Amino acid sequence: MPSSRARQPAPQSSRKVQSRQTQSSAKMASELVSHSRDAAQSTKTKQQELLEGFEPQPSLWPAVSFLYHECLVPLVTERCSVCEKHLVPSDPARILQVPRYMMPERLFCGHIYHLRCLETYINNPPFDKGCKVCGQTLSHHKFCTDAKVLESRWAFKEARQREIDDVKELML
Repeated sequence: MPSSRARQPAPQSSRKVQSRQTQSSAKMASELVSHSRDAAQSTKTKQQELLEGFEPQPSLWPAVSFLYHECLVPLVTERCSVCEKHLVPSDPARILQVPRYMMPERLFCGHIYHLRCLETYINNPPFDKGCKVCGQTLSHHKFCTDAKVLESRWAFKEARQREIDDVKELML
């Protein structure tokens, strides 16, 4: 008795395709697995060796000590290399009374100047000078240190001052 329904093929997704692994691919897979297992084991032993001699230390003390000895003490003890005055007042209560132009500024070389002293030092000739303390090239994010730019600005400022002086002379 023939069925009214014709046999429909099974959907493609349910068909399982079996492939055979060749001997060379099996050998390669085995080598990769053993290599990764050996690498993981050696990494684990290296980590254990490093941890054997490790003793955890409190992390806050070294940070505070560094800030105190490398940042705060130089601010209080050092003097500005240009004007030879203390960088900050010795009385902490007077720090709020310090004008903005007398606030300390640190150069990239690590030496500290007053803001106005640094500005005056950078903007007056000769323009290719270095730090007064160590001699390294001056570099600061608030100031242009390109000698050509500084020279043209200085020449413009001097020309303007000469014109003002000439006008003053004519008025008198």
